[in-house]
Amino acid sequence: MTDNGTLVAALRILARDIQSEDGIANAAIAEAADRIEALRIALADAINRPLGVEPDSATGLVTPDEMRAAILRRPLSQRGRD
Repeated sequence: MTDNGTLVAALRILARDIQSEDGIANAAIAEAADRIEALRIALADAINRPLGVEPDSATGLVTPDEMRAAILRRPLSQRGRD
């Protein structure tokens, strides 16, 4: 299975390079890439906030960088629990 970052990058290339008269295909593919990125951020936040740790089930869904970014989005008062 392709990792999410690679998939998003491929979708962005397709959105840019596909020849579409009305641009609908390009817009749909670009929006799909945007949504995947937004869901990855939300997932990292959801995993990290209640637990303060990364569960094994998150492996491959979010990257370590996304988990660190999730920690930085937490209020300062909650960052010390890690």
